[in-house]
Amino acid sequence: MFYNLQLGTQQEQAKTVFHQWVAGVVLFFIIAVTVGGYIFLQTKSPDNSFAIGQTVPSLPLTSLDGQQCALDSLIQMRTALIFFTTTCAYCLEELRSWKMIYSEFNDSLQLVAVSLSRTKETIEWAETEHIPFSIYVDESFQVRKEFHVSTVPVMYFIDSQKRVKSYVAGKRNGKQLRTLIKQYFRTEN
Repeated sequence: MFYNLQLGTQQEQAKTVFHQWVAGVVLFFIIAVTVGGYIFLQTKSPDNSFAIGQTVPSLPLTSLDGQQCALDSLIQMRTALIFFTTTCAYCLEELRSWKMIYSEFNDSLQLVAVSLSRTKETIEWAETEHIPFSIYVDESFQVRKEFHVSTVPVMYFIDSQKRVKSYVAGKRNGKQLRTLIKQYFRTEN
């Protein structure tokens, strides 16, 4: 009887070790998928249906005063097209950086900010911040879908012929924005 008790204990210990091993493997995969997904979203470039070099399509946007317009009609010169939400702290920080450096580049670079938030929230934020550049709302999410925006902030540089020249995802400060703009201008000349 004592022998069977020890055998039972050994079997229970083996089960416990096995369960711990399975739990460790599951935890490893959960962490790997989470980290991998985050990295993928941060480095994901637009897929081939809207590639660098393509012309910006005519997609509907709404200005903060309620006027309907088409994205392609807004682009009159070299443009930075910025996607953001009012709930994204990185987005709002970047837009504040744009606000600070806007006057340095507004003669040579147009800014078009596209909010993926509700119109009311966007208006409240823009009025509070006194944003000097144009902000539009993508109420239909057609622009977001066409540009494959899966994370914010996202910025596209567009040339005066309305062709997408580059794509940058992630938060940038004023110094980084200046560097990106100067790089973009060098590639355009």
